[in-house]
Amino acid sequence: MSVSKAVISGIAVRDAEKRYPSDNLATLNFTMNINETEETLLRVVMYGNLADSAEGLIKKGSLVTVEGRLQTNTYKGANGEDKKVVELRA
Repeated sequence: MSVSKAVISGIAVRDAEKRYPSDNLATLNFTMNINETEETLLRVVMYGNLADSAEGLIKKGSLVTVEGRLQTNTYKGANGEDKKVVELRA
């Protein structure tokens, strides 16, 4: 796992989705495009009060600036391959 701090701006490519996983902590997820000339997507995850505050503000097409830490996660894809995803945890 690689962790670093970042401040990244981009355009939200879909509305933010709020969920309450089993620990009952609000979690807000959305994806943003961080490159104007080509599609470079970054998944953003927010928790707790920040998730509650940002829920109604992040809509598709919104300009968003987020500060957090970059985290790389690995998971098994549908075909059994290992896949990596980079998330910005606000």
